[in-house]
Amino acid sequence: MTESANRNRTYFRVRQFLATFARRDSVQFSAGRLIPAFLGIASTPIVSRVLGPESYGYLASVMAICGVATAVLLGWCEPMAVREFSVPDHRAGAMRLRRCFGIVGAVAVLGAVIAIAVSILSRSPMIAIAGAVSLVVGATGLIVGVARGVGDARTFVVTASLGIGGRALGGLTGVLVGFGVIGYFVGWLAVSTAAFIVGFLMLRLPVRFLRPRLPSMHEFRYAMPISGVAVSFLLLQVADRITLLPIVGAELVGIYTLGYSLTELGVSLAASVLHARRFPLLIAQWEGDRDEGLHNLRKNISIAVTIPLALAPILLVYGNTGLMLLGGDRFAASSTWFLVLISIGLAWCGAAQWLSVDLQESRSTARWLYAIVLGVLANVVLVYVFAPLIGINAGGVATLGSYAIMCVAVVILSGERRMWSTLVEGALPATAACISGISATCLVSASNPIIRVLCGVISFAVVHLLMSLGALRRREKLKLSIAKIDTSESNRNV
Repeated sequence: MTESANRNRTYFRVRQFLATFARRDSVQFSAGRLIPAFLGIASTPIVSRVLGPESYGYLASVMAICGVATAVLLGWCEPMAVREFSVPDHRAGAMRLRRCFGIVGAVAVLGAVIAIAVSILSRSPMIAIAGAVSLVVGATGLIVGVARGVGDARTFVVTASLGIGGRALGGLTGVLVGFGVIGYFVGWLAVSTAAFIVGFLMLRLPVRFLRPRLPSMHEFRYAMPISGVAVSFLLLQVADRITLLPIVGAELVGIYTLGYSLTELGVSLAASVLHARRFPLLIAQWEGDRDEGLHNLRKNISIAVTIPLALAPILLVYGNTGLMLLGGDRFAASSTWFLVLISIGLAWCGAAQWLSVDLQESRSTARWLYAIVLGVLANVVLVYVFAPLIGINAGGVATLGSYAIMCVAVVILSGERRMWSTLVEGALPATAACISGISATCLVSASNPIIRVLCGVISFAVVHLLMSLGALRRREKLKLSIAKIDTSESNRNV
């Protein structure tokens, strides 16, 4: 009787915790994305300069393998937590938390045993360290997802800053101490472990929630496609580098990786800040008021594509300067078009992430997986076709093509027919403005790069403003027409 009463009191406290943060202001979530991003920006040039192109390329390859392991084992944690805790159901939330953490505990025990065994057999400590990093990072994703879903900004900021920014803090420390790539992963592991412990304590959960338990068949069928989505998303981000490696060599892959990181940091920062809390709110709205959800989806798509497309003219002119500033003269590239193509591709990636709201809300994780797999296949094929012809610029072509294909596939597989018009209305102004900005940057023959950039940016802004105003007028006319029709029908009924 006493044990049952204690369990009920525990669940009551957890339900109170979930209800407390259900309406927390989303502005506070920005720090949870800004802090790790700035840490990454600050540490990347130091790490790349200390390691050099070849070691940095090796580090990128090991990190890619580590990311795949995280996605396979625990990639379902954050997306599922965001989906399940976005719609307030705090009574069931306590039980979900216990099940999720129990499954994470079981995966951690099994993964640790396998990693240690393989490390001993291969006599390579890197395998055990990388395996531990994969498990801790994945488990921290569960805490981050719960905080995003329920709106606990404080836990999200602390856990995300340590967990995501831990790679920059710990990795940089390990490299500076002089332990190279292994030191990078040891430092990353230490800070990520601290992030999980702090986040778990901030959730105020009992330790027994970590008791390992096996998932039910229903949970397995639901979680496995989400892990597949996480793996496919990761492959979509790194497939170009893995495929480029045997074709162009480790040195050029190191340059491409640094350029991709530079572009991704600049492009994804603002988008991830908005996505951290707005997406859970959109899921909750999608289940209630679909028309209002489509309206907000269009606005979010517009923001997601405008930011990276506006950077395209700047990257075209100053991309090489950024590479040398971060990595030194050894990272100079013969062409910066791959940075421009990556930026445009990331715009389509941002649109696809917002468009997946219907698939996530309806728990159609398998269809979401199919769309991303198509993008992965397109990425590999495009690299193999174009790499012998245009070198690392093929990575940019593959990034753009694969993300565009994924975005279209998400719309096709979605159950909401109005997705097409929402995508076009949200992305068309920025797309047309990007074409105008790049054209202006290329056509201006001024020797001063600042003048070229200004011409491109001004052209982008003017075209985007004109098309946005035109779209706004069309929507207002449509609203007036609908209002007139409703008024006439009501008069007839009278």
